[in-house]
Amino acid sequence: MNFKILKPLSIFTLCFCVCATNVSASEKVLQSIDNLDNEDIHTDEGNYFKLIRIEQGCRIEAKFYLSNQQHIYNYYFNNQTLYKATRKTFQYRYKKGEEGSLGAVTGIYQSSSEVYPLTDAEMLKRYKYFKSLFPSTYLKQCT
Repeated sequence: MNFKILKPLSIFTLCFCVCATNVSASEKVLQSIDNLDNEDIHTDEGNYFKLIRIEQGCRIEAKFYLSNQQHIYNYYFNNQTLYKATRKTFQYRYKKGEEGSLGAVTGIYQSSSEVYPLTDAEMLKRYKYFKSLFPSTYLKQCT
């Protein structure tokens, strides 16, 4: 068995699991969409969108896998009213000289986080688009 291949793969898997946002026991995933690819959304490495029921309404989690980083957006709303929006960015660490190769990822770290003002026009546009991905039957449970 070739351990040179398994080690980077296991490190990447570990990095993926560490950065994956956990859904707590009090939260319920109502619907998830994986690897959406259309004229509005495109990432080379993949994405996912989750509508999650929480105590205070719902949360939309949108995660984008890019060649050297991940972006995780969270939109919190209740009765269709947005009350919080955030973004976290995670960067990959690579073996020296092998930047850009997922097989050469040695770690991952959070490089930034942001809480958006609720009046931010671009954030509101993304929120409305992401919310439109989910059927109204699920969105009605967000009260």
